[in-house]
Amino acid sequence: MPQQTCSYTVTVLRKCLLFGHAASARKWDLSASNEALFWFQLALSIDHRNVEALIGSATIYQYILSQPWWHNNLRIINGAFAKASQLLRQANELEPYNAAIYTTQGAIYSAVGKAELADEYFQQAISLDPEFSPAHYFASFNALFINPKDDIRPGLRKGVELAERQKNTRQLAAACYFSGFTNTLYGEYDAAMRDLKRSLKLNPGYGSAHLALIAAASLSKRADTFRAARSFREKHPDFNKNILDYMWLDRSRAQGYRQLLSPMLGTLQTRV
Repeated sequence: MPQQTCSYTVTVLRKCLLFGHAASARKWDLSASNEALFWFQLALSIDHRNVEALIGSATIYQYILSQPWWHNNLRIINGAFAKASQLLRQANELEPYNAAIYTTQGAIYSAVGKAELADEYFQQAISLDPEFSPAHYFASFNALFINPKDDIRPGLRKGVELAERQKNTRQLAAACYFSGFTNTLYGEYDAAMRDLKRSLKLNPGYGSAHLALIAAASLSKRADTFRAARSFREKHPDFNKNILDYMWLDRSRAQGYRQLLSPMLGTLQTRV
């Protein structure tokens, strides 16, 4: 390949990756995620072995399967799971020591109720990169679904601290949501409200944090419950309540977890 052509190809590839990351970071919704996926897939059409594009594409599919209110279609989730797993297998063959690959695969398994398998991937990610924030907060959150009697909050706090140190807004929003959700489960509503409001300030389109905020506000009998519920319904008018089971209940068969979750699900069924 002539040097000029090769240089042009590399430039186009870099622009595709840049546009993909920019679209993903711009807004937390299906449209922006599909735009990001377009650019990452275009990058892969130029270089099918590009690990950044493989992980970028898989991460978008992870978003799609873990944000079901974007589409209210469980069949889309099954397709996203299969595509993400295939992309991550390819990436792992090329970079077997990349913590982001293991964390994303773990997040995908956790989202579809395979918590024990997810934990193996999270622990591997932490061993590869102890400073990788998502590995810590995903691992701690996922531990809820295995043994809810364990106190996972120290791990969540570490995830928050690492995200703060690395100044990663998207990761910090996720870590704050996981912390807020956990505090709501354990009846620590003041702490939950702080975490969830912070998460939504960082990422206003974060539907999971919004739902957890409604639950925390309702269970603690806050005056702003109605306003939070109305805001969610306005943003997601087609939200299917059956999605709540997929989001939270179906992720674990542990009786202790389901007992803790029951008040949250009960109040959300009447609020949204």
